[in-house]
Amino acid sequence: NEKNGYAVVEINNGKDLVTAVGTIPFVGAGEQLHIIGSWVNSQNYGVQFKVKSVERSAPADAEAMLKYLSSGAIHGIGPALAKKIIGKFGENTIKVIE
Repeated sequence: NEKNGYAVVEINNGKDLVTAVGTIPFVGAGEQLHIIGSWVNSQNYGVQFKVKSVERSAPADAEAMLKYLSSGAIHGIGPALAKKIIGKFGENTIKVIE
């Protein structure tokens, strides 16, 4: 919901796809999140993770940074420029951008 940020999303937790519900900010490709909440069992939708808070984490490696930069999250950086940036700075890209 664009008005209040409420969303129902599938999140890959590194092991499974989890349905999360609550106020969740826009998430770009390659972004990693730390989500705090609790498990609920909805009569209509089954087991879901009810989000209480969300913190963004910096992309953990060059591959995640490439996805993030290629996503258009930063105006003016597309896939071609993202590849050049990662090619030049590699794992240090996040430090250079900060």
